[in-house]
Amino acid sequence: MDFWYGRNYTPTKKEKSTTDQPASTMSPFARLFPTVAGVGAGLAQLAHWTANPIRYHSTYAQNPYGTRALTELNQLRYNPYPEIQASQDAERRAAYANSQAGGMTGGQRYLGRIGLGIGGMRNAANVFANAQQQNNALRTQYANALLQEGNSIASRRQNANQHDWSDYVAAHGAKTRGIEQATANILGQINSGFQNEFKYRTWQDTLDMYRQQQKLDKYKLLSDIANRQAAGTDNQSSDYMELYNKLQDMFKDNPLLYFNYRGR
Repeated sequence: MDFWYGRNYTPTKKEKSTTDQPASTMSPFARLFPTVAGVGAGLAQLAHWTANPIRYHSTYAQNPYGTRALTELNQLRYNPYPEIQASQDAERRAAYANSQAGGMTGGQRYLGRIGLGIGGMRNAANVFANAQQQNNALRTQYANALLQEGNSIASRRQNANQHDWSDYVAAHGAKTRGIEQATANILGQINSGFQNEFKYRTWQDTLDMYRQQQKLDKYKLLSDIANRQAAGTDNQSSDYMELYNKLQDMFKDNPLLYFNYRGR
């Protein structure tokens, strides 16, 4: 038996069954499932970014014909021996003509032969000097080509290194941002889960308070009706019940509005 406001009233079994029910029957699994799923997705994202290596490709491109061109240039040589051979052939022909010429004494032929020999040596010296000059020019050209190719390789390598470093920084930044975002998602899901659980429990407590207050008001109203009936003034009992039903229908879906109404 419950006592309300100095008057005893015994609630029926049906009233107890409807007013003593819990505020919500939502299972803990149903409440925590979104948080668990969100944390699982964040962990998968974190594992992906942690295991994902930093990928970037070298942009250095070497001249495919540079080495071949330098090899060909290095093999260039001026060969003086065909020219020497031609000079010697001309000297032999001149010596033969000198020996077959008539009207010349042996001394004249000898002097002519000496002159041809001196001329041949002078021609050979000129040919070798020219060959040396040509080969020096080829070596100079090869050295200049080596310098140009080296400068070109260094320039391409420097540009490629700068571009590759920029790609590495961008890839590293993307990985770092991915890890940070995954961590933030995990913490956000955990925080959201705590907030939702707090809101759920707060709302559950509010519903319990609403139902308890509604139960108290109902018992008070029934006690007042019983007192009026005992005093012979029950003509307003229907008004009380009508008011109670209206209030219950008005605030049954909004307990906060109900408490605000009662606080006026």
